[in-house]
Amino acid sequence: TAELRQEGTQLKDEGLSLQNMRRNLEASAAVRLRKLDEDCENFAETKRGQINLLRSNMLKKFKREREKMDAKLKLRERELNRSLEEQEAEMMRNKAAASAKEGKRIEEQFLRQKKALEDGIEREKAKAAKNLENMEAKERPEMDAKAQGGESSILRREKETANKKAAIQKEINDKM
Repeated sequence: TAELRQEGTQLKDEGLSLQNMRRNLEASAAVRLRKLDEDCENFAETKRGQINLLRSNMLKKFKREREKMDAKLKLRERELNRSLEEQEAEMMRNKAAASAKEGKRIEEQFLRQKKALEDGIEREKAKAAKNLENMEAKERPEMDAKAQGGESSILRREKETANKKAAIQKEINDKM
C-alpha cells in the first residue's frame, strides 16, 4: 500500500506537471495568436489606408484639373467678350457712318462673327470637359485595380494568419 500511495503521489505530481505545462503552452499560444491577429489587422488597416490615400489623391487631382480648366475657360471667355465688345463698338461707329443698307450689312456681319465666337467658346468648353472625362475614365480603372490588389493581399494575409493559427493549435494538441 505504501508503494501504491507513492505511485499515486507520483501520478498526481505528473498530472499537475502536465496541467502546468498545458497552461504554459496555452498561454504562450494565446500570446502568439493575439500577435498574429494584431499583425493581420494592422496590415489590413495600413493597406486600406494606402488605398484610401491613393483614391483621395486621385480625386484631388481631378478637382485641381477641373479648377485649372475652369480658370482657363473663364480667361478665354473674358478675352473673347472683350474682343466682341470692341468689335461691337467699331461696328456701331461704322454703321453710324454708313448708309442704312450698308449699316444693315455691317450689323449682320457682326452678328455672324459674334455667333461664331460664342460657338467657339462652347466648343472649347466641350473639348475641355471631354479631355477631363477621358483622363478620369483612364485613371479610375487603374485605381480600382490597385484597390482590388490591396484587398486581395489582405485576403491572402488573413488566410495565412488562419493557417498559422491552426498550426499553433495543432502544435499544442500534439504536445499534449
